[in-house]
Amino acid sequence: MQLPKKVNDEAIRESVVEIRYESDLPQEILVGLFFQAFDDSYTYTNKPLDLGQLQQLTRGLPSGINIDFGGVNILYNDKISLKLSPNSFVFNCVGKYIGWAAYQPEISKALMLLFNTGYIAHFSRAGIRYISEFAGKQLKDCVKLEFSFGLPEVKSKAFAFRSEFELRDRKAILNLSNNMNATSGQVSSIIDVDIIAEGVEINSVEELLKELEDIHQKEKEVYFGMLREEFLHSLQPEY
Repeated sequence: MQLPKKVNDEAIRESVVEIRYESDLPQEILVGLFFQAFDDSYTYTNKPLDLGQLQQLTRGLPSGINIDFGGVNILYNDKISLKLSPNSFVFNCVGKYIGWAAYQPEISKALMLLFNTGYIAHFSRAGIRYISEFAGKQLKDCVKLEFSFGLPEVKSKAFAFRSEFELRDRKAILNLSNNMNATSGQVSSIIDVDIIAEGVEINSVEELLKELEDIHQKEKEVYFGMLREEFLHSLQPEY
């Protein structure tokens, strides 16, 4: 099918891009080194200790002892947020979804800054997950899904469906929910599509960005491929 280049994306609640990596340094040190790579156009929460402070606090401890300093390390600007987790970078949009054409360059810029620190050995996993919430909509009116089981007299008002499958060497996780209490506080139907490249060894940002483009394309294939034609038309697609 012909995939839209753009639709009304007001329904997108989460647009998560997760990149996992390998490094020879512990997370406590990496966080500070990564933060130093970003300029003042980014704001941070839970500012990490610099290397001198960290060495002072850990001096004299036996080897193999790790200290959890707590908190969540997040950088953000006016468009995206970046969560620095152990061996993982998690990107999301700040506020409403800004569209892939604006989102991808922000991710690319941040990844280049992180990779250029020299402390990332390689990238080992990449994934994109979009969660869309349609308030007041029945799932059967949105997607090509028929739900039934061995009690024909029972009509389910609320249900959740999960499927994991392979999509051309990529892992796809699909979660569909009907009449669920969602983040908006309204009863909604939710379409959650997660496409993942795992078990990979990517040694450059350029190669990683190509992988993300491929994942994003597969994300669109799954999402638009399951929508009912009349519902897709209501999203004002542009081709």
